[in-house]
Amino acid sequence: MRLKNIQVGYTLPKELTGRIGISKARIYVSGDNLLTFTNLIDTFDPETVGLSGWNDGKTYPLAKVVSCGLSVTF
Repeated sequence: MRLKNIQVGYTLPKELTGRIGISKARIYVSGDNLLTFTNLIDTFDPETVGLSGWNDGKTYPLAKVVSCGLSVTF
């Protein structure tokens, strides 16, 4: 089982953003490859393990990425 990606965001109310000349503003946080539940050791990605049940040594583990941002429309 895997949590591959998730994004959580909040759009600020127009009453708040309209006062400073912004028509829309959204804040968000996004995450990729945050959780993986498997019997394999952490080095291996279950999606890249071959049919023989073992990794051929030619792949890298997936990086966990967390990012945040602000989207503004004037």
